[in-house]
Amino acid sequence: MDLASPGGSSLRSWSHGFAASLPRCEILADLAVRSRSFTARISDSRQSALIMGKSTTITHFFKRKNLNDSHDCPYAYYIHCFAHRLQLALVAASKAVIPVGKFFDRLAFIINIVGASCKRNEQLKLAQDAEFAYLIDIDELETGRGLNQKCTLQQAGDTRWSSHFRSISSLIKIFSPTCEVLLKIIKEGSTSSRQVEADTAYETLTSFEFVFILHLMKKTMELSDKLCQVLQCQTQDILTAMRLVSSTKELIQTFRDDKWDDLLTNVISFCELRSIDCARYDCSLC
Repeated sequence: MDLASPGGSSLRSWSHGFAASLPRCEILADLAVRSRSFTARISDSRQSALIMGKSTTITHFFKRKNLNDSHDCPYAYYIHCFAHRLQLALVAASKAVIPVGKFFDRLAFIINIVGASCKRNEQLKLAQDAEFAYLIDIDELETGRGLNQKCTLQQAGDTRWSSHFRSISSLIKIFSPTCEVLLKIIKEGSTSSRQVEADTAYETLTSFEFVFILHLMKKTMELSDKLCQVLQCQTQDILTAMRLVSSTKELIQTFRDDKWDDLLTNVISFCELRSIDCARYDCSLC
């Protein structure tokens, strides 16, 4: 965020005196009142706050001061974060597909059940330790420094596509330990309602439909996540960004046309290793 004005030095010294008591956006808005030649470049990458009803951006403070951006401060302009706009579009588009929208609701439900307490998080870590030990014993897991790090289930944010990607990736990585924790809650839950919730979560988690969409969304997100990351680079020029958008679209189309059978094979293999029934699904129609 850059600030420039004819009286820049005095304005900066004024803002420093109140920095401890005023939010950054409040300071900038008040500066705009005092100096009509105020010039600012604002990268508003937190539009999600407005979408969720939280007025935390500088726009809110301009409105409070009864300022009009184009008249009272003609040199104030926004540079929107393209990566964030892309993530907003991807989240909205994916949730518009009913099965995918249901999937994300169920994913959040499962993560909330498993991560509801420190005790359950500890159980999840112990289950991961047991799985690592078993896989190492049968030579299915490579050992070495920095490998096989334990992780927790990541909750997805409402507007961040990258957080959805991390949430899905974490569940796939510790799918079996998550199932173990749910089974433990079903057997040893402190109340019947918690046992019922855990049973519902377990049935959802071990359904072919859920596992299929889990892997489908992970693959789709892998293709678009790189674009999201690159668009956040401050040195990225618009032509390179446009080429990246085009190449990402081509990768997604290639995945849709030529990689479907590979995805289905991987999902079936994943289910068979974890004794998830997929026999009643006509996979040729997926």
